[in-house]
Amino acid sequence: MFKNLYKIITILLVIIFIFTFWYYKNYITLAQNIHNIKEKIIPSPVIATITNDCNVYYEKELKNYIITIKKGTNVEILQDKTKKVYLIKNEDLKIEGWVKREDLYIPETPIASKDYLKNIELETYVNNLGIDSQTDYLIFTDIYRQLTYIFKGKVQNWKIIKTIPCGTGLNESPTTRGIFKIYDKGEWFYSERLGSGAMYWLKFNGSYLYHSVAMDKNKNIIDNTIGERCSSGCIRMALDDIKWVYDNIPKNTTVYIN
Repeated sequence: MFKNLYKIITILLVIIFIFTFWYYKNYITLAQNIHNIKEKIIPSPVIATITNDCNVYYEKELKNYIITIKKGTNVEILQDKTKKVYLIKNEDLKIEGWVKREDLYIPETPIASKDYLKNIELETYVNNLGIDSQTDYLIFTDIYRQLTYIFKGKVQNWKIIKTIPCGTGLNESPTTRGIFKIYDKGEWFYSERLGSGAMYWLKFNGSYLYHSVAMDKNKNIIDNTIGERCSSGCIRMALDDIKWVYDNIPKNTTVYIN
């Protein structure tokens, strides 16, 4: 009787050991895969250099002085206002504020990467981030590759359903990065200041939009550039693609821009 019990216990211990080893090995493999995928998702901040000792302000009207920042300091450009003043930050100095354009050296706009990702890599990456959305959809714009991915599902169970070439902001007028949500939509707008308009816009952060390629007042396409940084900060798509996004993506959908 004790011999049989001993055999049963031994078998159970062997099974537990094998299962634990299998689980641990798969966990390590998954963690390594996630690490490898994260290394392929390359953030695209615009890093500029201060060219003169300059003042930093809380407001874009250059009011409420914060600090004077030294020539040669590197800063990240968060957004611009008519390419005349820029919201910048420096994490080492723990500052965020507005400076004049003439106090910045902004590097040339880089070319988009053609190192495309597999759907399983994108799904693994997004699901590992744990990003939620108030709708069944999630939008991820990859500035590095100039691609926008549409996911459907729910938190930690997103499945990619569409990949769309896009055109984000130039280095001098970068697209804002971060997590936002679609909070307004419309079929048409025209900007006298920019001298262009677009169809099927979706607003996600202040004046930043997803919209069609640039058009004139009569809705004729005047610039159909896609697949490279080309805009004043908004994210452009071909007319058929943005029409699909406009028709299918509801308000309150989460937007992740890297």
